[in-house]
Amino acid sequence: MTIKARSADGSNLQFAEVRAVITRADGSVEDLGVIDSYESFSHKAKRIGRKVMRTALPWLLTIAAGAFGVALGASVITNAGQAIVTNRMIGSGTEPKFVMWGTGAGTAAITDTTLFTETTDEARTTGTSSRVTTTVTNDTYQVVGTITVATAGKTITNVGLFDVVTASSGNLYFKSDFTGLALLVGDSITFTIKVKFA
Repeated sequence: MTIKARSADGSNLQFAEVRAVITRADGSVEDLGVIDSYESFSHKAKRIGRKVMRTALPWLLTIAAGAFGVALGASVITNAGQAIVTNRMIGSGTEPKFVMWGTGAGTAAITDTTLFTETTDEARTTGTSSRVTTTVTNDTYQVVGTITVATAGKTITNVGLFDVVTASSGNLYFKSDFTGLALLVGDSITFTIKVKFA
């Protein structure tokens, strides 16, 4: 799948990652690891430079894949997400830590304002946000949130971060699409979403 531009100017998002852990209604746990990711060429190059001697070939293959737009799905900070960032910098607005999933098809784009078919059976969850380290101390915004299937089985295909908890409202900050995850009633996914800027 070809990844589209990651931000309004297509350049400032350096790294994004979505991890998922499914907890089934029967208590079994499936740690899916990274279900979607993005890493800019410059971020890869810096990271590779630190490890080139002992891992040269695998990293070169990773760079080649990135250069040709090969990835699991698309992860984007939306145009509205850019506005959230600047609003927060001047001390206004609400933190985009509300996690929600969708079931529709599509490739995430910076112009998106909603998820692909945000579900109505479940409510948005208030994620736990923090600053974590990817390259240098506290360079990455992270939100962890769990959603549980309420009334009917479904296949989850995308996830997003919003600046309000109320369904079908507010601004979409971050969106990621991925290969569908089939869930039954009582199953849940714990998403760990990381976003790093240049």
